[in-house]
Amino acid sequence: MRIIDAPGSWQWGDQVGVLETLVVDDEARGAGVGQALVRAARERLAGSGVQVMKISVIAGNDGALRFYQREGAVDFVKTLVMPVSG
Repeated sequence: MRIIDAPGSWQWGDQVGVLETLVVDDEARGAGVGQALVRAARERLAGSGVQVMKISVIAGNDGALRFYQREGAVDFVKTLVMPVSG
């Protein structure tokens, strides 16, 4: 997790928290580990004055999408990628 400067960023101020990668071992899934990690990230960001956390999920990772939605995340921006050659 990191905090980035985002001047004039949407309606949430000048900084956005970025959760880049969260992986929970298969054996630990369902035990609340992911929830605890997200909660800790949110608390740390809130303590730094950040109002929003950006989370990217790979298209097709429906389990991760459902997990973050249960934690309160909502759709905001759709990011597309495109090959630049060929």
